[in-house]
Amino acid sequence: MCMEDIRIARATRTNIKVFTLAAGQNLILPYNPNRYALIVGNTSTGTVDITPDTAAAGGRAFRASTSSAPFIFRLVLEGDMVRYPWTAAPSAAGVVVTVIETELADQ
Repeated sequence: MCMEDIRIARATRTNIKVFTLAAGQNLILPYNPNRYALIVGNTSTGTVDITPDTAAAGGRAFRASTSSAPFIFRLVLEGDMVRYPWTAAPSAAGVVVTVIETELADQ
């Protein structure tokens, strides 16, 4: 670990959010230029399609089920996609998604 890692760690904040999704498209995170890491997981029954877009349609999504590992997205690996708005489309109403979002604190 270098000094830069320590500086970045001190300048971040992490938010944990739990969403019980309605049927159809659910915007779970708006665009955030300060977001640099994201963990998204399905913590209930059913499946959910998650996409870095405003609509999870046309096969352009990551499918999360209770048997799949959470998805981890980092700015350093996935680029600007991490900052996009994120939408979730469950297989049925009531699917629960947990999101852990890490962002740089306001400067």
